[in-house]
Amino acid sequence: MKNLVLWIAVAMAAAGLAFGLMPTLYGSFGDGDVTETIQLDEDGEPIEEDEDLSEEEEKELAEEEEIEQAHFNNDLIETLIFFSPYLVVLFGAAAGLAAGILGSKGEKDLAVGVAAGVLVGTILFMVLSNAIAIQQWSTVVDLEHLSDTRAIDTDLSLSYGTVLTNSIALGISTAVCATIAAVGGSRFTE
Repeated sequence: MKNLVLWIAVAMAAAGLAFGLMPTLYGSFGDGDVTETIQLDEDGEPIEEDEDLSEEEEKELAEEEEIEQAHFNNDLIETLIFFSPYLVVLFGAAAGLAAGILGSKGEKDLAVGVAAGVLVGTILFMVLSNAIAIQQWSTVVDLEHLSDTRAIDTDLSLSYGTVLTNSIALGISTAVCATIAAVGGSRFTE
């Protein structure tokens, strides 16, 4: 049973770590362009690529691209934080089902092991994924001179106490779900 608890908890913690790193890994490679930025001249006409930009126009274009990349990164982080509770429930249920199908222990040991592993794994998944993701929040300051650019929140913090409390509550419900899946998987494979 000890190995089962450890296996599930480590697998869910590793998934939380990978999920939390997603914003950095997803947008960090390549040239960093999220969308094609079209520079407009004074008349509102697109500037062709072969036209020479002044140093000031190049700087403004680079700043706009940085802001677009920051928006993309922040959208990923918001999505990650929103979907992490749903994903961890599915992951916990799958871990429970896999343990039930592959396990050869009695139902009582299986149920206790899966419940404990998924409870700990859910807490680790939620805390790791949210804490790592929030550290990647992009801030860009001094945006007043740029037109048509939405401001980026510069102050964002995570309430670790709330995340921990919600993770425990979510862990309990996920552990129940995983235990039912494990026992069901065990009974269907007999």
